[in-house]
Amino acid sequence: MDLANLWYRKALALDPGNPWLPAILGLVFLELDDDETAENWINRSLRQAPQHPWANGAMTMLQSYRGDPELLRKYAEEVFKITPRWRMGTALSHGRVPDLRDGKYEEVLERYQSSFPELFGDTPDVNSITYRPAIDVAGLLLLSGEATRAADLLADCEKQISETIRVGFFGFWISDVQILALQGKTDEALTALRQAIDQGWRTDWRYFFYVDPNLDSIRDQPEFQVLLREIKQDMAAQLERTHEMEANGEIMAVPAEG
Repeated sequence: MDLANLWYRKALALDPGNPWLPAILGLVFLELDDDETAENWINRSLRQAPQHPWANGAMTMLQSYRGDPELLRKYAEEVFKITPRWRMGTALSHGRVPDLRDGKYEEVLERYQSSFPELFGDTPDVNSITYRPAIDVAGLLLLSGEATRAADLLADCEKQISETIRVGFFGFWISDVQILALQGKTDEALTALRQAIDQGWRTDWRYFFYVDPNLDSIRDQPEFQVLLREIKQDMAAQLERTHEMEANGEIMAVPAEG
């Protein structure tokens, strides 16, 4: 993330009017666990393009981490209006959490069905675009007492990620951990999480460790907490390196808004 900040800042210097870049920088600082800097970047993106999906999506994630359900819903709704499938359903994933805590399972399922209708037919279409929301839908089905449908959907997701790499924007990240946790395989889920961290996965770590209901069954496990501390230490070290690069001028100054 420290190097991502370096390169995105160079890109911003070349293209200061591009609202996607400050939104992405906001996401980088969310990963670095620096919400204040993240908010500054995201607000810059929103000022430049109030209806940009990445600006609203990044703010959705920030408010999710802050635990503000009203602002979370506000920005998630903006994403749903613009691009409901944004980032393979990221706003849907964050936006569902307050409603699930309130027991509004049907409302959440309807939102997923509206955005990913192919997951709700007689033969759900689980593919490289839909497997992440499909895992969420399986979790919803389990909460609604539809264990057989959920199991079938998770099996389809397992097959899909078996053909995919873990790390990278189009990687499956820790989808295997989610599936195993929903299947009640606690030890296997924790082993997979350890493997993911060792292989370099960090994307959206705050969501998965703090927010994602799919991981509720393993969140209180001692090993889960050990892994959380490890990632937090890594992000703190990367944030410190970021500050050092800013101090020595290696990271370019922030250009005026275009």
